Amino acid sequence: MLMLVKGQRQPLGSAELHLTAGVSGADTALIALDAQGRALQGAFVNAAVPRALEGALTWAPGDAYTLRLGALSAEVDAVVLVATGDLARASVESLLAVGAEQLAFELGAGALSGRAARVLLVYRRSGLWRVYAAAESAASLGALVPGVDLSVSTPRGAPTPATVAATPAPRPPAPITLAKAERQKVLLAKAERAAPDVVPLIQLAKSSLHKRGLDVETFEVKLVLDVSISMRGLFASGAVQRLAERSLALSARLDDNGEVEVILFGRGARDGGTVQLDNVNGFVGRMRFEFDPVTQYAPAMQAVRQQARTAAYPTLVLFITDGDAHDADAATREMVDASREPIFWKFMAIGASGSGFRFLTQLDTMSGRAVDNANFFSVADPARMGDQQLFELLSEEIDAWLEAARAAGIVGSAPGSPLPPRAGVRGAPTPPDRETAERAVPWWKKLFG
Repeated sequence: MLMLVKGQRQPLGSAELHLTAGVSGADTALIALDAQGRALQGAFVNAAVPRALEGALTWAPGDAYTLRLGALSAEVDAVVLVATGDLARASVESLLAVGAEQLAFELGAGALSGRAARVLLVYRRSGLWRVYAAAESAASLGALVPGVDLSVSTPRGAPTPATVAATPAPRPPAPITLAKAERQKVLLAKAERAAPDVVPLIQLAKSSLHKRGLDVETFEVKLVLDVSISMRGLFASGAVQRLAERSLALSARLDDNGEVEVILFGRGARDGGTVQLDNVNGFVGRMRFEFDPVTQYAPAMQAVRQQARTAAYPTLVLFITDGDAHDADAATREMVDASREPIFWKFMAIGASGSGFRFLTQLDTMSGRAVDNANFFSVADPARMGDQQLFELLSEEIDAWLEAARAAGIVGSAPGSPLPPRAGVRGAPTPPDRETAERAVPWWKKLFG
């Protein structure tokens, strides 16, 4: 069973989803949303209205819901599980069954607040369905779901269901080249000598990458670390050192040289050195820097983009922070401009945020980019997360980005191949149309961004 964490997104591989809400002391409902994020009139199910949209959504005792995703019409862009009532003491133990796969989402008492919460969101993306572990609270349901009206006594039927394309059969993975296989063998042998504690992590990283066909790919891996003063405790506790070790394990399977270049950011950006197998033990403790009073993303993003312009392979950025940016506008521009570059940004938020990391969520879901070049997830406490689950989250959406980037000519067509020649490699690529980037985005795609 896969345990979802708040902020995680997970693909759904089946046309039928069985969901047990599991929200203690609260009323729940499933509500269908249109492309603007508004509730479709009468398109909901709960204990009072157990069937809607011609049976595509159903409720059963025990708050057991069924979503026949393939039967939902094209106007249904998402389906949200909401909870209402006094949520201050409510806990969540949601279970999802998708074919043979089971997922769970759990929150302790006190994780929700107010009178309404969006617990889970099931939504379309690039023609496929995904689930988002939201756990967002508000004073009223209307603040979360515009246009909602659960007083409708007779739900309407859905329009003629849209034709659902058959899911294509997965392509067989490309073979690992001899050069890469030899390089991985050398790095594993070096890890056994210099950093034996990293060896099991390398094997776990290999498993997660193989599931997505990524073990044949080559990246330059960057670790971008927030050194604002609020991160002091995470550095002192060893959490950042553990993340550096896991970044290196991922690099040992992906990177062209098995090393991870580190960039530090707070007020501005600076070089943090290079993590290698022969220096990983105690690496973070040997770093010398001053913690900063602010968190500015843009300088670090500019540093990554500058380095990536002369890179031989695509760049994978592991961006670790515990707070939203103080320079949101500048960071947004960097993300849009970087969408035409061979860089994939993996944003990982640590700890709790009063904002729910809204800006990071917006970076993940924003429109106006040449391709979707980012993924975001949050972890309340990295020490309590299993290594395999962490590697699953770190590898999520990289394969989808590669496919889109290849179609757009941003990276080479062959797996693991060097980047194609780039004109004006020392200058910034032409950014996409800024007017497109500023278009309004439905609330659930922004997710309060």
